[in-house]
Amino acid sequence: SQQAHHETVRGLNLSDLPESLKTAPIRELETRISQKDGELAALANRYGPEWPSVKTLTSELVELRQQLELAKRQALGGVRQESELANRRFAELEAAASEQRALVDKLNEDSIQYSILKRESDSNTELYQGLLQRLKEAGVSAGLPSSNVLVVDRAEPPRLAASRM
Repeated sequence: SQQAHHETVRGLNLSDLPESLKTAPIRELETRISQKDGELAALANRYGPEWPSVKTLTSELVELRQQLELAKRQALGGVRQESELANRRFAELEAAASEQRALVDKLNEDSIQYSILKRESDSNTELYQGLLQRLKEAGVSAGLPSSNVLVVDRAEPPRLAASRM
């Protein structure tokens, strides 16, 4: 993973620079150093360490090794910068993701509250509609003749008492 790669890069030193970080100039310097080492070994065995060609090759090798060290430092520094930048970006993304999770949680809570209030509103609307219907029915009933009883004859008070006790 990227995180493991960045952790590995932090602990690197110049001597164990992995192949993946070696640039073309680094590889070229390593090849030249290897060739010069071979030439130096052959000349030193044949003529000794004080021979002028041996001294020249030795100083060339010192310079090539310094160039190689500088190139490795630059490569490693670039990778470390990229690693730090990636770590900062990762932290920013982690913070943004955390923010989004909090927003999703809030949205879920609000959605639940909305559903509860919507059900209550629907229930109250239904109840209101039922009461309104009954009120209309009561108003219509009040306007209609109250019964189907007809007065056939008017009642007259009796002229004499029917019985005395």
